[in-house]
Amino acid sequence: MIRNLNLMALCLGAAVTAFAVEPTVPATASSQPLSAQIASEARSAHKLASNLIDNLKQKNATMTNLSEPVAAIEKNLSEINRLVAELDATRATMSPKQIVELDRIQVLTKTMQVFVDNKKEMSASGAGDRSSLRAQAQAVRQRAAIIEKSALKIGG
Repeated sequence: MIRNLNLMALCLGAAVTAFAVEPTVPATASSQPLSAQIASEARSAHKLASNLIDNLKQKNATMTNLSEPVAAIEKNLSEINRLVAELDATRATMSPKQIVELDRIQVLTKTMQVFVDNKKEMSASGAGDRSSLRAQAQAVRQRAAIIEKSALKIGG
């Protein structure tokens, strides 16, 4: 009888331990989970790209004022990369679904960097016309929206 009780207690303890372990996403000094910070930065990049698209749609849009919004988007992207690297360091504690979303974010940020670099180069050289620059901004906006959704799926 005592052996059965000890066995039941051992099984109950193992079951509680197994179900209590839930993958969590670490937070930084701001006490927000890293995934929420990534989503926030992506949302900001999305807004900046949308504003840039709206500006480029106007017939009287000047190509000279593009460096400031492009620099702001680039700053958001570098912050996203920093946060993703920090989140990647905790990969061992993440669930398989979270890891898939993290990998997706990493690929998207690399792709987004290419579009930002193209847009930056086109605006600096003056080689790009409004429609080409708008297409680059639309690509950045789309990737920023996907990064935000993926970061929210990681949760925290």
